[in-house]
Amino acid sequence: MEHLFYSTGQAARELGITQARVRDLCRSGAIQAEMTDGGQFRIPREVLDKLKREGAPTPPRPMPTGGQTVTVIPAPSRRGHPALLAEPSEDVIDSAEEVVCMENELKSLGLRRQKEEQLDWFRERENRDAERATKRREAEQRRQEELAEERRHQNWKTEWLQYGLNQVPYEAPQSVQLDVHEAVVQALDRLAPSHPASVVQQLVGAAVDRALTPWRAAKQIADAIKDACESWDVPWDMRHDSTWNARMYQAAGAAVGRLRNGATLNEAKVAASEAVAAVVQAFEHGSACAEMVKNVWMKVSGGTSEEWEQGKDAVRAALAQLPIGASKREIEKARDSALEPIRNTVAARQDREMRDGMLQWVELRCTIRRLSHEAQQRALTEIREAFNQLPIGTAKATLDRTIDVAIDRHYGIQEQHEREKREAARREAEQQQKRRDAEFKANQHIGHIQKYLEKEYEFDGGSAELRREAERLREPVREGLIAELLKAPNMEASQIREFIEELADEHL
Repeated sequence: MEHLFYSTGQAARELGITQARVRDLCRSGAIQAEMTDGGQFRIPREVLDKLKREGAPTPPRPMPTGGQTVTVIPAPSRRGHPALLAEPSEDVIDSAEEVVCMENELKSLGLRRQKEEQLDWFRERENRDAERATKRREAEQRRQEELAEERRHQNWKTEWLQYGLNQVPYEAPQSVQLDVHEAVVQALDRLAPSHPASVVQQLVGAAVDRALTPWRAAKQIADAIKDACESWDVPWDMRHDSTWNARMYQAAGAAVGRLRNGATLNEAKVAASEAVAAVVQAFEHGSACAEMVKNVWMKVSGGTSEEWEQGKDAVRAALAQLPIGASKREIEKARDSALEPIRNTVAARQDREMRDGMLQWVELRCTIRRLSHEAQQRALTEIREAFNQLPIGTAKATLDRTIDVAIDRHYGIQEQHEREKREAARREAEQQQKRRDAEFKANQHIGHIQKYLEKEYEFDGGSAELRREAERLREPVREGLIAELLKAPNMEASQIREFIEELADEHL
């Protein structure tokens, strides 16, 4: 069988040590090696295999001599032994040689034993160091794997949590999102990333549905109440009256709240609709009564406003005695009975009919003249006061002239106010336009500040200080220039620059 050898470089790579250490081990004899003709060490394969199993020893070091020369005592010569009186015989020589060989062999064995013990100690220490290093690497690897696993688990949990929150309807309040978040977290705590995605999706969806159930039930009830309150059976003006609208919702909510636990959605709809129907009936009864009260003046023709108010109060009191749901005929009969005394009073005052009839047309005449509501009210009040001051029996022409004078006067006042408003608006617009023109001119020439400062002033800080001073002066000079342009809008460019220079000098 052919023997194979390794160079020191190959042995160093196989053992994971430096090539210099391999050469030191070869020189010291700690590694069995052979020398080539070129003076290179060659290590047998079986020796290298043993070193790979047991580990490379540490090269031995020479004994310290403190700088003194160590005297080596030569071994005694094989010939001329001093203990012999004559030349030794061949047997004696062989025996002595055998003794010397045995002594050398024993010394060699002792040295080898010491060497092996030292090598074992070094190998054991290196093995312990390697074992500790391996344990540290394994612990660090386990820690990194645990951190990676924790991050993967957190990412997995975050993705499914976001998936659950995405299932929340956009119209749901934020409190519902908190409930969904808590439900999904509890579901994910019982799961792991190793579970199939389809299973996790089903369980997360179930948790979301369970968290949304109370809100959905409340929303269905609210929708049922809303549908009942906004149905076509509810009058338009009732739906748009805040007071009656609130009464409808309160009645519907109270009716649904009185239902048994576990009532169906249909039962809630029926209860809400019945409650709203009762409120609608009350509204229609109240509207019919209010219409009767409102139209009292039609039944008391020729009556004064005071008599109309008395009639309204009487009709209102009479209608309040009727039950909700009374027919239109019953309402009209109660109204006529309440107005009978007032009608008799109006009939007894025929001399007031002409004035009252004329007063009824004052509002129309004011509208024709396009008087504002406030002007109409002031004109009507003035006409009534004028009528009360005129004696009974005043001619109709006089009353007409009184009405015309009042309307004309208030119309003239209104026209004067409108002209004044238009004039004030025009002046304000002119002033604003002058201001804009002045600002435009000022912005065009405000850059002259820096040029003037560069020409007339020197600053210790150089151009930077020059720019700062120009920027500091920019706004006050601009405002002063705008004020001057408002007074003299036709200033020439040269005059503007001179004024800028004056303002700059003042502020500096």
